[in-house]
Amino acid sequence: MALHVILIRHGIAEGVSADGQDASRHLTEKGKKKLRKALKGILPLLTEGERPLIWSSPLVRAVESAEILQEVLGTGQVEEIPCIATGDLETFRMLVEELPQEPEPWIFVVGHEPHLGNWTRKLTGISLPYGKGSAAAFLSRSGELDTLELRWFLQSSAMAELKREKKPKQDK
Repeated sequence: MALHVILIRHGIAEGVSADGQDASRHLTEKGKKKLRKALKGILPLLTEGERPLIWSSPLVRAVESAEILQEVLGTGQVEEIPCIATGDLETFRMLVEELPQEPEPWIFVVGHEPHLGNWTRKLTGISLPYGKGSAAAFLSRSGELDTLELRWFLQSSAMAELKREKKPKQDK
Protein backbone atom coordinates (compact mmCIF):
# COMPACT_ATOMS: atom_id res chain seq x y z
CA MET A 1 0.00 0.00 0.00
CA ALA A 2 1.29 3.46 -0.86
CA LEU A 3 2.37 6.19 1.55
CA HIS A 4 2.20 9.90 0.72
CA VAL A 5 4.31 12.36 2.73
CA ILE A 6 4.22 16.12 2.19
CA LEU A 7 6.86 18.08 4.11
CA ILE A 8 6.03 21.76 4.63
CA ARG A 9 8.19 24.39 6.27
CA HIS A 10 6.31 26.85 8.47
CA GLY A 11 5.50 30.34 7.18
CA ILE A 12 7.27 33.61 7.94
CA ALA A 13 7.50 34.11 11.72
CA GLU A 14 8.29 37.05 13.95
CA GLY A 15 11.97 37.53 14.77
CA VAL A 16 11.52 37.55 18.54
CA SER A 17 8.47 36.50 20.55
CA ALA A 18 7.07 38.59 23.40
CA ASP A 19 8.58 36.17 25.93
CA GLY A 20 11.88 35.88 24.06
CA GLN A 21 11.46 32.11 23.54
CA ASP A 22 12.05 30.63 20.08
CA ALA A 23 9.28 28.05 20.62
CA SER A 24 6.63 30.74 21.08
CA ARG A 25 7.35 32.78 17.94
CA HIS A 26 4.13 33.47 16.01
CA LEU A 27 3.62 33.81 12.27
CA THR A 28 3.49 37.41 11.12
CA GLU A 29 0.31 38.65 9.45
CA LYS A 30 2.24 38.75 6.17
CA GLY A 31 3.46 35.21 6.84
CA LYS A 32 -0.11 33.96 7.40
CA LYS A 33 -1.35 35.63 4.22
CA LYS A 34 1.51 34.34 2.04
CA LEU A 35 1.25 30.82 3.43
CA ARG A 36 -2.52 30.65 2.91
CA LYS A 37 -2.10 31.77 -0.71
CA ALA A 38 0.74 29.29 -1.30
CA LEU A 39 -1.12 26.34 0.22
CA LYS A 40 -4.21 27.08 -1.88
CA GLY A 41 -1.95 26.81 -4.91
CA ILE A 42 -1.00 23.20 -4.24
CA LEU A 43 -4.58 21.93 -3.98
CA PRO A 44 -4.61 20.83 -7.66
CA LEU A 45 -1.56 18.65 -6.96
CA LEU A 46 -3.35 16.66 -4.27
CA THR A 47 -5.76 13.77 -4.71
CA GLU A 48 -9.28 14.74 -3.74
CA GLY A 49 -11.17 12.66 -1.25
CA GLU A 50 -8.17 11.62 0.82
CA ARG A 51 -8.35 12.06 4.59
CA PRO A 52 -5.07 13.72 5.48
CA LEU A 53 -3.13 13.49 8.69
CA ILE A 54 -1.71 16.87 9.64
CA TRP A 55 1.29 16.44 11.91
CA SER A 56 2.96 19.55 13.26
CA SER A 57 5.91 20.49 15.37
CA PRO A 58 4.54 21.83 18.68
CA LEU A 59 6.34 25.16 18.16
CA VAL A 60 3.79 27.97 17.79
CA ARG A 61 4.77 29.03 14.26
CA ALA A 62 4.44 25.45 12.98
CA VAL A 63 1.09 24.88 14.71
CA GLU A 64 -0.24 28.13 13.24
CA SER A 65 0.99 27.02 9.80
CA ALA A 66 -0.66 23.61 10.25
CA GLU A 67 -3.94 25.28 11.21
CA ILE A 68 -3.81 27.30 7.98
CA LEU A 69 -3.19 24.06 6.08
CA GLN A 70 -6.19 22.46 7.82
CA GLU A 71 -8.34 25.46 6.84
CA VAL A 72 -7.18 25.31 3.20
CA LEU A 73 -7.70 21.53 2.94
CA GLY A 74 -11.07 21.82 4.63
CA THR A 75 -10.40 18.59 6.52
CA GLY A 76 -7.99 16.89 8.86
CA GLN A 77 -7.03 17.50 12.45
CA VAL A 78 -3.75 19.06 13.56
CA GLU A 79 -1.75 16.74 15.79
CA GLU A 80 1.34 18.06 17.55
CA ILE A 81 4.26 15.63 17.20
CA PRO A 82 7.34 16.56 19.32
CA CYS A 83 9.85 14.61 17.18
CA ILE A 84 9.19 17.03 14.30
CA ALA A 85 10.56 19.90 16.40
CA THR A 86 13.61 17.93 17.52
CA GLY A 87 14.34 16.29 14.16
CA ASP A 88 14.12 12.77 15.63
CA LEU A 89 13.68 10.75 12.44
CA GLU A 90 13.61 7.36 14.19
CA THR A 91 10.63 8.34 16.35
CA PHE A 92 8.92 9.77 13.26
CA ARG A 93 9.60 6.48 11.45
CA MET A 94 7.98 4.50 14.30
CA LEU A 95 4.89 6.73 14.20
CA VAL A 96 4.55 6.20 10.45
CA GLU A 97 4.99 2.43 10.81
CA GLU A 98 2.14 2.34 13.37
CA LEU A 99 -0.34 3.87 10.91
CA PRO A 100 -3.02 1.65 9.40
CA GLN A 101 -2.36 1.08 5.70
CA GLU A 102 -6.03 1.43 4.76
CA PRO A 103 -6.87 3.97 3.57
CA GLU A 104 -3.53 5.03 2.07
CA PRO A 105 -1.86 7.41 4.53
CA TRP A 106 -1.46 11.03 3.43
CA ILE A 107 0.77 12.69 6.02
CA PHE A 108 1.32 16.44 5.94
CA VAL A 109 4.30 17.29 8.16
CA VAL A 110 4.70 20.94 9.17
CA GLY A 111 8.15 21.61 10.56
CA HIS A 112 11.43 23.47 10.51
CA GLU A 113 14.81 23.68 8.93
CA PRO A 114 17.31 22.10 9.20
CA HIS A 115 15.23 19.05 10.18
CA LEU A 116 13.08 18.84 7.03
CA GLY A 117 16.18 19.09 4.85
CA ASN A 118 18.01 16.49 6.94
CA TRP A 119 15.09 14.06 6.76
CA THR A 120 14.84 14.53 2.99
CA ARG A 121 18.57 13.82 2.54
CA LYS A 122 18.50 10.76 4.82
CA LEU A 123 15.38 9.27 3.24
CA THR A 124 15.97 10.08 -0.43
CA GLY A 125 19.55 11.30 -0.88
CA ILE A 126 18.18 14.57 -2.30
CA SER A 127 19.04 18.03 -0.93
CA LEU A 128 16.18 20.53 -1.11
CA PRO A 129 16.31 24.22 -0.13
CA TYR A 130 13.25 24.46 2.15
CA GLY A 131 12.41 28.16 2.23
CA LYS A 132 9.67 29.40 4.53
CA GLY A 133 6.32 28.05 3.33
CA SER A 134 7.84 25.65 0.79
CA ALA A 135 6.61 22.08 0.34
CA ALA A 136 7.86 18.76 -1.01
CA ALA A 137 5.65 15.77 -1.81
CA PHE A 138 6.95 12.22 -1.69
CA LEU A 139 5.41 8.86 -2.55
CA SER A 140 6.38 5.38 -1.41
CA ARG A 141 4.60 2.65 -3.36
CA SER A 142 5.69 0.09 -0.73
CA GLY A 143 4.42 2.21 2.16
CA GLU A 144 7.88 2.50 3.75
CA LEU A 145 9.75 5.73 4.45
CA ASP A 146 13.00 4.34 3.07
CA THR A 147 11.49 4.04 -0.41
CA LEU A 148 10.16 7.59 -0.73
CA GLU A 149 10.44 9.18 -4.16
CA LEU A 150 10.16 12.92 -4.76
CA ARG A 151 6.96 13.79 -6.67
CA TRP A 152 7.31 17.58 -6.56
CA PHE A 153 9.01 20.41 -4.67
CA LEU A 154 7.89 24.04 -4.72
CA GLN A 155 8.90 27.23 -2.97
CA SER A 156 5.98 29.24 -1.58
CA SER A 157 6.15 31.85 -4.35
CA ALA A 158 5.75 29.15 -7.03
CA MET A 159 2.98 27.43 -5.07
CA ALA A 160 1.04 30.69 -4.96
CA GLU A 161 1.14 30.89 -8.77
CA LEU A 162 -0.54 27.52 -9.25
CA LYS A 163 -4.26 27.69 -9.83
CA ARG A 164 -7.03 25.20 -10.40
CA GLU A 165 -7.93 24.95 -14.06
CA LYS A 166 -10.66 27.44 -14.79
CA LYS A 167 -13.65 26.45 -16.84
CA PRO A 168 -13.71 28.15 -20.24
CA LYS A 169 -16.13 31.05 -20.53
CA GLN A 170 -19.16 30.27 -22.59
CA ASP A 171 -20.08 32.55 -25.47
CA LYS A 172 -23.44 34.25 -25.18
